[in-house]
Amino acid sequence: MIIAIIVLQIVLQLVIAIFTRNRITDERDRLIELRGYRAGYLVITSLMVIGLGMLWLHATIGHLSLDSRMVGLHFLSVFFGMLVIADIAKTLTQIVSYRKAL
Repeated sequence: MIIAIIVLQIVLQLVIAIFTRNRITDERDRLIELRGYRAGYLVITSLMVIGLGMLWLHATIGHLSLDSRMVGLHFLSVFFGMLVIADIAKTLTQIVSYRKAL
């Protein structure tokens, strides 16, 4: 399923690039894009610090056995979720910024 989503994203990005290749961006578009990336970056760094802190807390309390093979897989799943949440925050920030600019 993940591979299908990746292929679908590539196809959709190609279609978007073809239809918007002559689009002229002004300073407002660039500022809104930068504002979105800043929000996404803040979300991903905040979630990473919180996630690593929770992992450390569970390891020190003893609820998490570090010799378990599932810790790495669980961390990768959580990290993928963090990336998705950060991308949603970036997109929502850009949409809200465009709505405010109108």
